[in-house]
Amino acid sequence: MHNGTIDVYLGRRPDVLAPARREDGSVDIIAARLVGYRRGGFYPGGELAQSNPFFYRGSFSGGEFFAKPEAFLKWAGKVLGWAPRHSPEYVPVYRCNYKTRATPSVAEAAAGGLKVWYWAARRPKRNMAS
Repeated sequence: MHNGTIDVYLGRRPDVLAPARREDGSVDIIAARLVGYRRGGFYPGGELAQSNPFFYRGSFSGGEFFAKPEAFLKWAGKVLGWAPRHSPEYVPVYRCNYKTRATPSVAEAAAGGLKVWYWAARRPKRNMAS
């Protein structure tokens, strides 16, 4: 969990069942052939942490860049292509000088006062609503 957000990983079956891992046993999303989805959390006071899908085209090991397989890159690009089609609206990001994509329901809520945060800018000491 990052500042009230939850990470979810998507991938093809073999990549999900045996992802690249760090020394501590956690998933190494940079090296793994997975698409990450960071789902924003809702905070008291009408605040929503921004959600976003992402993936890495490759990773570094020993100073050398290793590109991920072309089949993965093509698939991941299609997965990320889904997001703009389902988030056609734009809303201002609270305390930032730009807008971000949003679903129609989030845009409607933002018009009514919902504050959309960029997840990394979210103040970490607030408790999330259950």
